[in-house]
Amino acid sequence: MAVFSTNSVRQLFVVNAASGSTAGAFATAVKTVDDELYLTVRNAENSVVSTPIIPISAIKSAKLIGYAAKTLRKDTITFDAPVAGQTYTLRIVFRNWGSGSSENQYFKNVGSYKAKTGDDQEDLVNAFIASAAINFAREPIQLLKFTKNGTGASATLSIEEVAQPFVRGKQQGRPLNYYIQYVHITDASGADDTEWGTAVSNAKGYAGQGTAQLASDQEYFYLGERGDKYRQVGYPYTFDTTYMVDPSKVYDTIDIAYTSKNPGAVGADNDQRVLTLLCAAGTPGSVSHAIGNAVVAAVNVAVKPTWTTGNPGLINEL
Repeated sequence: MAVFSTNSVRQLFVVNAASGSTAGAFATAVKTVDDELYLTVRNAENSVVSTPIIPISAIKSAKLIGYAAKTLRKDTITFDAPVAGQTYTLRIVFRNWGSGSSENQYFKNVGSYKAKTGDDQEDLVNAFIASAAINFAREPIQLLKFTKNGTGASATLSIEEVAQPFVRGKQQGRPLNYYIQYVHITDASGADDTEWGTAVSNAKGYAGQGTAQLASDQEYFYLGERGDKYRQVGYPYTFDTTYMVDPSKVYDTIDIAYTSKNPGAVGADNDQRVLTLLCAAGTPGSVSHAIGNAVVAAVNVAVKPTWTTGNPGLINEL
């Protein structure tokens, strides 16, 4: 399970349709006579439910964030000409291994190769790929993919991240956090050399925004604030929750941040709260912001003229 910020309290609702009578459909955005805002949507049981009531004057920010695809990291390494007699060791250091702490690191050798007279960069690349096939085969799941580009002195090594398993509430499939390490050798001049390879980034790893995996884990996590706070505690004697996020779809995100007076607080202390709506945005290959834009339009109409541009401003559509 991924861990997200609740910012004191964050309520999340899933919107799978701009209107209609099916579960997940958006219903209304309402402004009360007391200049308060609330939205209504259809829940998993197809009952119309209301979001928390938000004093419009207490809204601090509101935004619609569009879906962005997840990307997997890829680096291409160019090696210096090998020095005969030197042992070259290429290593991957994984951060946050098994936890969220950068102190938990896992050192994994790609491979080692003792250079011979007449070797070129392709010999290094071939040796590292052969060693990696053996060393990384010991891992329970595939972590990285190693491929050769070019031949001879122009040969390079590509290291590409592999997507990790995802199981809602258990395995978050987060991007791997790692760096490439070149174990020192003695170069032709007799000096220590720890930069005998140069990595160029072809693609940076990015978890994405509003992917099916992230949306699923957000829904699982934030339902702990409303109705499903125990989740799997007491398994197998648990209540099954019907989740609304469609794993075949991607989602835009509406975040409305506001403050709410805490009845138990002393003085002017307020709770920081967020209302989040995950709005279905089609599929990865066919993205549409129609549902998110429809909800935003309804909210903007409801809050006028109490909430004007610049204070903090109406929500921009995508």
